Amino acid sequence: AKAFPTLRMRLLLLSLCILAAAQAHLEPSRVAIEQYAKDLESVFPKVDAATLRKVAELQLEYIVNHRNDTNHEMMKQPLPMLSDCPELKPTPTATHIKQLKPQDIRVVAAVGDSISTGCNSLSTTWFGLKDYQGLSWSIGEDSGVNTLPNLLKQYTTSLVGGAKGTGDGNTGFNFAKNGAVVQDVPAQVDNLIAAMKSNTAVNYEEDWKVITVLIGGNNLCEVCKDEKANDAAVYEQYLKESLDKLSTVPRAFVNLVPGLEYTQIAKYKGPLCALMLPFVCDCITSTDSSKQDAVRKANTAYNEVISRLAATYGRDDFAVVVQPSLVKSVIPDKSYISTADCFHPSGDGQRMLAVGLWNSMLLPVQDKGNYVATVDDVPSCADENTLLYS
Repeated sequence: AKAFPTLRMRLLLLSLCILAAAQAHLEPSRVAIEQYAKDLESVFPKVDAATLRKVAELQLEYIVNHRNDTNHEMMKQPLPMLSDCPELKPTPTATHIKQLKPQDIRVVAAVGDSISTGCNSLSTTWFGLKDYQGLSWSIGEDSGVNTLPNLLKQYTTSLVGGAKGTGDGNTGFNFAKNGAVVQDVPAQVDNLIAAMKSNTAVNYEEDWKVITVLIGGNNLCEVCKDEKANDAAVYEQYLKESLDKLSTVPRAFVNLVPGLEYTQIAKYKGPLCALMLPFVCDCITSTDSSKQDAVRKANTAYNEVISRLAATYGRDDFAVVVQPSLVKSVIPDKSYISTADCFHPSGDGQRMLAVGLWNSMLLPVQDKGNYVATVDDVPSCADENTLLYS
């Protein structure tokens, strides 16, 4: 689940050389293969040389075989466009969390891990690793795609905080970080609060804010190796610290999202990912039943913590709301997983997460647990009486 930013420039330069060779119908040279394997070795020092060389060969072979593609970071299929929901008439701004409507929201924000940075959503090889921030389910704002900010923009005239494009250039109020574990989230929240307070486009005291929290995947990546550092007690300690900090934010609606059953990912490993994923996230992606059992047990415990903590927060202008749309979701096929890393959501996977979150937000609390996000979902339209239920 971790990204490797220190290598990206070197791999990009190497990929340009390989692409140039491909355009000339040349095979990648032994030197290129060895150089790529050497670069990978600095990230994966425990991986044997033969495995790294095989990884290099597979990636370079992919580049050559796709030399006629106009874009090596393409979507397999176009993302479905936003639903054509009717515009709503302006209404008085809510003064109580129980009156909150989509049209009241003025700020969006996110904390968490690489799922929320759009990590490798459209990347097809390790030469093109990047964060597609604008496609992120909870905070992306690229045009024409279903994300939470874009769905909110159907109903609100002004929205601050959405992330756009790729990389770290325009991340808005997305403070999620690749490789983050729950222990990192309190600091993310501190940075988010400081950023909102200092942004002149935000009326910190008066603007209603939606803040989405999804965290725990990287803890699950290690739980079968170090249970004590990643057990439910540790998860609760740091998640509570994060929520305590968020509870100081005025006029905030916090989406607390339990994770899906992550071990589904294991069955979508291709030849390359089968070589590398044991060194990136063995616990989740292993086919070893004892490792998968450890992940499922911890994930269930994390989700119980989420439900228990959320119930302890609440005031007239603040709520922590569990949005459980992913808990029983099924990954339908490999097109919903990144082609490059076989781990993160693809563009279509990000859409599925976004629509699931949005539809859950519009459901009364007693109905949220019965809703399961699927690939066939379309965004629900709001009307004058629709609330963001808490």
